[in-house]
Amino acid sequence: LRQAGVDITKLKDSVYLSSALSTLRAKAQDQKPKPKPQDQIRTAASPARELPFIQAVPSVRSRGGQGCGVCTNGTGGNFAKGFGITIGGGAYNTAQNTKDGYCTVGGGRSNKAEGEYSVVAGGYGNLASHDDTTVSGGGSNKAIQPAATVCGGNQNAASGLGATVVGGGNNVA
Repeated sequence: LRQAGVDITKLKDSVYLSSALSTLRAKAQDQKPKPKPQDQIRTAASPARELPFIQAVPSVRSRGGQGCGVCTNGTGGNFAKGFGITIGGGAYNTAQNTKDGYCTVGGGRSNKAEGEYSVVAGGYGNLASHDDTTVSGGGSNKAIQPAATVCGGNQNAASGLGATVVGGGNNVA
């Protein structure tokens, strides 16, 4: 109180007390740390891009069919359903399989792992839709037949049995 300039001997006076409380509130408001902008993502491969503020979206949402999916450390809007399903983080990711399960989305944004033992490691808008499929990252990539793999890049599709696309853009295997 003394550091704020309040005379503690005058606190019995209700007018002075009211004035002192107003002064303390104003000083506390001035000392609050300013929030840091968290609406941009910057990586070495891409320039900054604005994302909508997602604080109001729940960070964990789970609908267990034969067990329960787990979502951790996400910004929000993730959905996990099935046995052994995991979403490690990110936002608006979906991992679901009601058969044997065990599909995983590591992070990123708007990714889907829907096949048994399918994995999307990260990136954005990627899909691993069949059993044993993998998309390592990048954007808008699809692994849609059993054991298909897309390692990265943009708008690639592994659409044959056991097909692999290593990277680049607009490739189909």
